[in-house]
Amino acid sequence: MNLNKLKAVTKCCIIILALFIIFSSSGCSGNSARNAIPDAPVDLTPTDQLTLDLPGYQYLSSIYTKAVRKFEITYPDVTVTVNEIGDSDNDPSDQYQTVITNELMAGAGPDVILTDYFLDLYKTMDTGAFLNLSSIITGDTDFNMNDYNVAVMAAGNYKNGQYIMPIGYQPPLMILIKSQPESAMFDVTKPININDFVKIGAANPLPADYEAFVIHINMPMLGKPTPKDLSFCPYLLNMSGICLINPETKAVLPDEAALRDFCEAYKPFWETYHGDNRELSYHDINRAHILQYATNIESQVSSYDYGANSVFNIQTYDGGVAAVANRGVAINANSKNQLNAWNFIKILLSDTIQIYMTSVTLAEYSDADPVNNAVINSSSDKWLSGAESAEDQQPLIEKLNAVTSCTLPTPRLTDFFMHSITPYFNGDKSLDDCINDLRGKINMYASE
Repeated sequence: MNLNKLKAVTKCCIIILALFIIFSSSGCSGNSARNAIPDAPVDLTPTDQLTLDLPGYQYLSSIYTKAVRKFEITYPDVTVTVNEIGDSDNDPSDQYQTVITNELMAGAGPDVILTDYFLDLYKTMDTGAFLNLSSIITGDTDFNMNDYNVAVMAAGNYKNGQYIMPIGYQPPLMILIKSQPESAMFDVTKPININDFVKIGAANPLPADYEAFVIHINMPMLGKPTPKDLSFCPYLLNMSGICLINPETKAVLPDEAALRDFCEAYKPFWETYHGDNRELSYHDINRAHILQYATNIESQVSSYDYGANSVFNIQTYDGGVAAVANRGVAINANSKNQLNAWNFIKILLSDTIQIYMTSVTLAEYSDADPVNNAVINSSSDKWLSGAESAEDQQPLIEKLNAVTSCTLPTPRLTDFFMHSITPYFNGDKSLDDCINDLRGKINMYASE
């Protein structure tokens, strides 16, 4: 090889090496995009504007409308502009993220973003769409994260930054509608594992007083139940504490053994209600209450027994208590009104709004418990009616505070789970084949 050719080859090698280093450091090696996108700068310069995109849905709009009114009274020099998404009758789960994502891609969007409707919040955070609130939190002497449920608030912490502030959560809690029946299929004085809990729903026959059990998650089941409506699997999967993908390390199916156990435990329940796709009898519907998410729990609470042996947590596969932070907010990284956005978030976390969010007047729609410790530990009946004294409420409060971990909703991942595992529930494929299919879907999704 002559000298000129050697120089050319050497130059090409240097260029290739440089490109490899650049792309590796930018996240193309498979690391999260968050490594390549620096946090937007925090700028708490006072401004006189605040913009919000809020759902027109009656229940949610009433919460945020009340918060807006309180903000306007507290900060009269700030003009609040509210853009409504969706109508008053339908939850805008299929509209909100689309609208917000398009706005964010254009470098615009509201100052405060509701995180309830995103299919994968972790991927959204990887794009740098949300402001890192950590420095704002530590610098605000009037705000203390310890005033809120620590385990729940940790759900909004991602890669050592607080990007989301949960304002409500769903705890896995079982309540007896009446005193413990003699024929109860489990001992309520002892912890119950998620898999054992699922098996109760599939048991056949059930004791005569099976209607004594109801799970407090407040997930409405509207209209006449059908086999499809009784697919509680995604919700129970969230309660199980089983992780489909570790959001920090991106490890896929890190709890595979636990996932297999859960699927095997749930299969009999699925077969009971999906096997022949039949119409459900009244008996079947009532029996399904064992796994049904109760509506109107605050308004019906007078029929519940809050004794220490009548309210208890459903434990994860590893003995913890996992909740889902189903209500949350973030600040747009493009926001020019960061101080006003932060002050609005603090109002959402205030006693007044936290009580209103779960008050009896909203019981028909309520699906989240307060994260504010002063509210949850209060002996007042403002947020939970029916308990006549602080002593009556104490067992329930203890169970609400027993949450050890909390995650953000990931509908996209649970959709993958249902599509991949349903053939096993139906008896069409082996669990091994379905798990492999699930792993492949998530691996492909994680690499996008």
